[in-house]
Amino acid sequence: MASLVESFTDDHVESFHRDGFVIVDSGLISEKALDLLRDSRVVVHSVTCDRDGRDGDLKLYGHAVDIRDASLRQTFREAMKARIDWAPDEPSYHLFSIDIDRAAFVKFGNGQQIMVWDPARGLRTRRKQL
Repeated sequence: MASLVESFTDDHVESFHRDGFVIVDSGLISEKALDLLRDSRVVVHSVTCDRDGRDGDLKLYGHAVDIRDASLRQTFREAMKARIDWAPDEPSYHLFSIDIDRAAFVKFGNGQQIMVWDPARGLRTRRKQL
């Protein structure tokens, strides 16, 4: 998942995968952060890199969880510092993990490959010729 969305450039939101978590941070009073605190439902959508969809299209559906644990926040700050040589100062940012409820991946080219996952039914894959 690390490459699914390397960064959201709108509203200065960063995202990455670390130790089983999908982590999202945002400025302290950004509209996105305030929206997630009000309503935790979230969809993370990968960036489509080509018009044919050969790289695939990933969507994660879930809920944002506000991270207040000091050690997790420090781990995040260290990862950001290693990645871009900068980290936000405490407590001037919001930090969320995404609890994934379900996921879907579609890839085009030589037909359509569809992968869907949810905890009740697990991973399902099907191919469809176009």
